[in-house]
Amino acid sequence: NTVATMRLSGEEAIESEALLVGSPKTIKDYVERYVEESGANYFCASFQWGDLTHAEASKSLRLFTEHVMPAFTKA
Repeated sequence: NTVATMRLSGEEAIESEALLVGSPKTIKDYVERYVEESGANYFCASFQWGDLTHAEASKSLRLFTEHVMPAFTKA
């Protein structure tokens, strides 16, 4: 089974890194490790907002774009 076809609990998804949650630093550190270990030159993210309000979802996306993405842009 691939992660895409498996049914995981929230805890299992976080443990297997199929689901990422945390501070901007936590997410940035994961992406850095992922890129380093895999040699990937791109990263696709899918944001799931669940029951977050529009304001909460906007803040989450803003934190990602301001604190995570800049670490991976080429000069």
